[in-house]
Amino acid sequence: MIELCLFVVSFALCVFLFFLSRSLFASPPFLRDNYRGIKVPTALGFLFSPVFLLIWVFMKLVNYFYDLRIIRPELLLLVIGMCCIGLLDDIAERKDAKGFRGHIREFLRGNITTGFIKASCGFLISMVACAWLSRNFGQWILNSAVISLMANLFNLFDVKPGRALKIFFPLLVALIFANLSSVNPFLYPASITAGVAFALLPVDLSEKGMLGDAGSNVLGSIIGLGIVTGCGLISRLVILAFILFLTIVSEKYSFSSIISRNRVLNYIDRLGTKGTKGLSGK
Repeated sequence: MIELCLFVVSFALCVFLFFLSRSLFASPPFLRDNYRGIKVPTALGFLFSPVFLLIWVFMKLVNYFYDLRIIRPELLLLVIGMCCIGLLDDIAERKDAKGFRGHIREFLRGNITTGFIKASCGFLISMVACAWLSRNFGQWILNSAVISLMANLFNLFDVKPGRALKIFFPLLVALIFANLSSVNPFLYPASITAGVAFALLPVDLSEKGMLGDAGSNVLGSIIGLGIVTGCGLISRLVILAFILFLTIVSEKYSFSSIISRNRVLNYIDRLGTKGTKGLSGK
């Protein structure tokens, strides 16, 4: 099964590249305070880019000798593009502008923030990735909005160790089943993303590194891609409305405070992290 092979290979490649690049991520440009104020390497999610690129090149070479379905270039652009604009935000983010309103306010004042670049470029990258998946202009805009806003939503969730990944894996499994009905462009990039994500999970949970926007962008865009390829029009409209609702809520309320007030969600959120306690608090 090619999907399983892609998962294993991407996992191994990520582990290998992580050990090669530990000194790079430990350098000052990549060090950021985490939610506990501890300096931690960020943007580890950028490893999605070389893993995807290496696998795509290998599959392209193999395709000259065997009739092998490969990852479409548009989807390769989606992953690498989302990684790059996330990396920009990880390294050069301004802390004085938060949320869509903050970035738009700064733009109207003549200041372009990294968040504004990430949002606008993320939508344009999504449009390129979705052009061949959309039957008409309306679906093109809808599909692009789902992917770009889902990437942003994962950014909003990725503020605690392992949180974005704990949301990603259940959604990915559900979307894999939703995309099993036919030969689907989602399954190959989903398998590679899952392999890299699984390799980075212990690093993220142990607070030895953070995915950063470079990683959460990819997680969200792949989930968005799965929704675009596996859900009908009505389902996509409902999901888009839900994403917009959560995005609007995040402008006023902290997801962390909402999660911490829910006993079950708080337990899941802390599961596997440092200082985790059971439901009883013992």
